[in-house]
Amino acid sequence: MEIADDVEIGANTTIDRGSLDDTRVAEGVKIDNLVHVGHNVQIGAHTIIAAQTGVSGSSVLGHHVVVGGQVGIADHCTLEDNSIAGAQAGIPTGKTIRSGQVVLGYTSSAAR
Repeated sequence: MEIADDVEIGANTTIDRGSLDDTRVAEGVKIDNLVHVGHNVQIGAHTIIAAQTGVSGSSVLGHHVVVGGQVGIADHCTLEDNSIAGAQAGIPTGKTIRSGQVVLGYTSSAAR
């Protein structure tokens, strides 16, 4: 697991170590309380993750991504740079949220 400089990790947050690749948290990332980050996850610089969010294994969050509270990110998802997942968004396995895109609530796997 690699955690860069100026990272804030809130109370009762868990970050799994990598199983295939390292789990990486880049510089300036802010992770709120009660967040779970799965194995092999990559979190880009200056990303913000709010409370009660789960990021499943092998997902990638780009830089300057905003993740609202109670968001569920399934495995192998990609949130590209500057994307936003609003509160209670559910992002299904393998989904890509494009750069600058905003998703709110449940995001259908058919909307690729």
